[in-house]
Amino acid sequence: MDEETKKLFMIYSKLVYKFCYHLTGNRIDADDLYQDTFLAAWEKREIFRDNMSHEDMCILEQNNRAKNYLLGIAANLWKNRQRKRLRRNHITPFDDREDALMEAVSRDPGPETNILQKEMIQEVRKQIEALPDKLKIVVVMYYTGEMSTEEIAGRLRIPAATVRSRLSKARKKMQKGLEENGYEKRYG
Repeated sequence: MDEETKKLFMIYSKLVYKFCYHLTGNRIDADDLYQDTFLAAWEKREIFRDNMSHEDMCILEQNNRAKNYLLGIAANLWKNRQRKRLRRNHITPFDDREDALMEAVSRDPGPETNILQKEMIQEVRKQIEALPDKLKIVVVMYYTGEMSTEEIAGRLRIPAATVRSRLSKARKKMQKGLEENGYEKRYG
């Protein structure tokens, strides 16, 4: 692997894995999706790199185009797998993603707070899993992939307004689900 490609992969490997993990819901599928994403990117590297000079590669790193490219590959691979699973009427079981979600929470706030945070994380995870795929993928790309609505629109080839609409719908569905399960509405 040439050094420039290797550098790009190393820069975004953690983010891509986190994204794959949130999409799939378990480590085994996340590992597969992660590897397939980088394999697909590697196979397309000549197409991706042929039209770019070294300066373009540096600009690419600064503008997060590589991140969007890699997350787009992962999202498309995941959507294809979901379609195949639906065709086979195979439902993927929900696995525990506690470790990845707990990273976003403070390290040692105390046992009571930890328990409450774990419960809230599990409930939010359930709400995300319950979303239709077209809403779920936008939520995961926005929050886990840290992509803007315009970047998501570009990767999914839909208008930015549609992305914002889907994010809004997803948030409302999740808020309603949380409220139905006893979590109070939070403002701010």
